Amino acid sequence: MSLSIRCSTAAAGLLLGVGLIDTVLAAQACNPGLTPVRPDSQYRVSGDGKEVTDLATGLVWRRCLAGMSWNADQNACTGTPSALTWSGALAYAAGEGGGWRLPNISELTTLAEPSCERPAINLAIFPGTPMYPSASYALSSSQHADSDGDVWRMDFNSGADEGTTKAAPNSVRLVRASAP
Repeated sequence: MSLSIRCSTAAAGLLLGVGLIDTVLAAQACNPGLTPVRPDSQYRVSGDGKEVTDLATGLVWRRCLAGMSWNADQNACTGTPSALTWSGALAYAAGEGGGWRLPNISELTTLAEPSCERPAINLAIFPGTPMYPSASYALSSSQHADSDGDVWRMDFNSGADEGTTKAAPNSVRLVRASAP
């Protein structure tokens, strides 16, 4: 990386951090002063590139969001993420079989990378996560305790969990237990 690109990236990150730019920058911002909590070494990517095992939790994740597919030639998720309601997401997961399911909110939070934002996830491992200013929410199976009509989702723009209605369309990343 050339010095001018590094300086531009650093300057943009600084301006982003103090709130002087917002929607202009559409790239992941990671704090170089923080050690990643979810480094590449925490994950094992399957031979076909479609699944990721989190070595810390033992969970196996779909590398791409629902509606996208892994393209080995491009080493990327391609396509457009599906926007599913909570009932649609549950039905989608059930239809996939093989133990795939909608993760609970605690499981989803294990993917958040606090040293980065927009999105707050390891993009080397999960390259299909939408980047700011796109919405990068992932729906969970966890219902909100305060309302029968609400569920939890993870906002990967900021790395925070939040409530949403069951009727709101969101992205879906499936998970399953590791094979014995």
